[in-house]
Amino acid sequence: MSKAYYRVHNIFSDKKRKEMIELANKPGAFIDNSYGISFYKHPLQLDDLEIDGVWQVQMLRQTVKESKIHKDRNRNNEFDNIYMPRNAVISWPIQGDGDTIFYDDNKNVIDRVSYDNDGAILNTGGYFHNVVLNTEQPRIMFQMCFDSSFDDVVSFYEGHLKDERY
Repeated sequence: MSKAYYRVHNIFSDKKRKEMIELANKPGAFIDNSYGISFYKHPLQLDDLEIDGVWQVQMLRQTVKESKIHKDRNRNNEFDNIYMPRNAVISWPIQGDGDTIFYDDNKNVIDRVSYDNDGAILNTGGYFHNVVLNTEQPRIMFQMCFDSSFDDVVSFYEGHLKDERY
């Protein structure tokens, strides 16, 4: 198993994905950041999707062809100061397509994940990474964000989420 990512299946119905896209397409829904991927401005509004658990939910939007290489850290949302864990995330494409590329500390490529309409648990706090778009349309991702380690999130997914449907 890769230490950078772990593939997971899509757990969202077409109806739930449509709700996510409607939220994402509202004017001013995202706030830009310094590395080419915008975060959903009010993550607590995503609670209306009723995808509740021991995680914080977030949506990301990317319009640039390639985001900057970065390593995530737990932080507070830039707009309304909501705590946003970023040590490991479970990420699903909602619109558009792109690959997440992982790098070692010297920024040499070590792994790459393509989603193929499924999702992946990403070790966003453990490895440098960036995203390359594969389509012209913006890429929108829905994420469950965790404080926990990558290995703990994989175990949690296998024990509690893999059979869930939203």
